[in-house]
Amino acid sequence: MRKFLALTIANPIAVILLVVIAAWGGIFALFHLPVGLFPGLDVPVVNVISHYPGVSSEDMELLITRPIEDRLRGIPGVQRLSSTSIEGVSQVTAQFDWGTRLTDARQLVQAEIGTVQSFLPAGVRPRLESIGTTLQEVAGYVVYGGGSPVDLRTTVRIDLASRLMNVQGVSRVEVIGGDEAAFIVRLRTAALAHNHLTIDDVSGTLRKYNQVAASGFLDRGSREYLIRGDSRLRTIKDVLAVPVAAHGGKSVLLRDIATVSPGRAPRHYQVHGNGLPAVAFMVFKQPSANTIDVVHGVDQKLARLKALLPAGARIRKFYDQADIISEARDSLFHDLIMGALLAAAVLFFFMGTFRATLIVTAAIPITLLATLAMMRAFGQTLNVITLSALTLAVGMVVDDAIVVAESVVRHLQSGKERQAASLNGAAEIAGPDASGTFTTVAAFAPLLFLGGIAGLFVRPFGLVISVALFASLIVSLTFVPMLFGRTGVSGQRHAMGAPLLAWLDRVL
Repeated sequence: MRKFLALTIANPIAVILLVVIAAWGGIFALFHLPVGLFPGLDVPVVNVISHYPGVSSEDMELLITRPIEDRLRGIPGVQRLSSTSIEGVSQVTAQFDWGTRLTDARQLVQAEIGTVQSFLPAGVRPRLESIGTTLQEVAGYVVYGGGSPVDLRTTVRIDLASRLMNVQGVSRVEVIGGDEAAFIVRLRTAALAHNHLTIDDVSGTLRKYNQVAASGFLDRGSREYLIRGDSRLRTIKDVLAVPVAAHGGKSVLLRDIATVSPGRAPRHYQVHGNGLPAVAFMVFKQPSANTIDVVHGVDQKLARLKALLPAGARIRKFYDQADIISEARDSLFHDLIMGALLAAAVLFFFMGTFRATLIVTAAIPITLLATLAMMRAFGQTLNVITLSALTLAVGMVVDDAIVVAESVVRHLQSGKERQAASLNGAAEIAGPDASGTFTTVAAFAPLLFLGGIAGLFVRPFGLVISVALFASLIVSLTFVPMLFGRTGVSGQRHAMGAPLLAWLDRVL
């Protein structure tokens, strides 16, 4: 250790270069680290949610929940399966062994869902969700006024949502509220019974006719033409003219067994904005995206897309996770800076020398910047947990520099030359300094091995504290003795806290 300290004191340019590299890496990481509210919740739990409106909970259990459960039960690594079936909604939860990556779990579940899809009722499309999905909901907007609810929903879904998907970091946009245009078919039960038809016969026929299909290609010399059949039902007249095949080879037109009128698709909730019928849409970010950048990108995109809205329509933001994160980040940064300034004031109060205090204080930002660079290397994010760890680390990282500075100043007071005092003082305290740091790190080390969902929150905290302490130890044994050996720091002290220290010495 003495040879290492002598090398650092004799080569100040190399030490300064390393400090500059660490500081540059920290500044780069500060502007490029992903920003989020909490650490990424990579919990190996996948929810399979299916909607089948109008179906009882018993039928949801038999038709959807059980087939999905039977398929998921055979996936390797599934620790526990649970399900909930209510009217129109089925949820199957698959919990995998801890250590399974969420992306792997989703792929395994998605593969099994693809095989069971053919056994589910027509129109049922299960979707996957994870625990972190809610935290990925970064912004919510409501559009109200101007045009009918049908036109408003169509505009938001086609003109706004599809274009917002081009914003970097956006994973999906979910549109809720508004109305969807529909044809209301009212069947005459007597006519159905007379023609031996069922409701499923009619609904199946309507689905079959309401589609676009490619029939093949037509060759004409050097050209090839696509033959496409478009039988989508656009008007009431089209719907009434649909032939429904009856038993016995006969077919009847829909007009003979039903009446059709224009209307809107049933809805089970309403969205209002400023007291008016409205359409809302939620923006979800990708797991590794920066929340603040995503929300700002969406806001800028919406500012350019306002011209696509119907006349008189207004758009307002009702939820912004970026504001929550920015407020928490600014508050923690303020606390971090105030903690550093108070630490510097206390140091000067007890050390009594401005240059020595400045050297010790300079170790704080260098250590924190080096910690940020290592956070980026370890794949961490800036969130409430890691920023709290950095704030707590301010008072801890300065301890190593203080003990080295006190030892060097004591050797300077004995009349030794600056470089000799720096070398002897740092070498004398290096062992206790390192042991104190390792002891503190050992107290936080168990947090790095904590499992379960609690570990997802606690591990980043323990990692940041440990990295900051190691960085402070390196800075205290390189940067601090090098500056004491190269600057004109004397052993003279005018500490205002000297009487307090003398009183404590007498009392204790």
